[in-house]
Amino acid sequence: MQAWLQPMQARISSVRPSLALGYGGATESFLAVGILLISVALYAYRRVVQDGQRIAWRIEPPLVPEDEAAPQPPNSATARPTIRSNRS
Repeated sequence: MQAWLQPMQARISSVRPSLALGYGGATESFLAVGILLISVALYAYRRVVQDGQRIAWRIEPPLVPEDEAAPQPPNSATARPTIRSNRS
């Protein structure tokens, strides 16, 4: 399928599910939206009731100091020596 046609098909199939060509009808669309709404409600319940935190729709990553951002290679004096075997 052409790339420009996919957004148009998504819009048409969201309005008229019977035209989605094998992806189900209105019942399947309502079922999918219902499952998504239930998952959002369960996420909110877990964050508020179980974790005791606010609902976070966007979680910011923690800031990393610049001097600890890149791991340093081990010092050759303190690194563990490799044990070589004489077995053939």
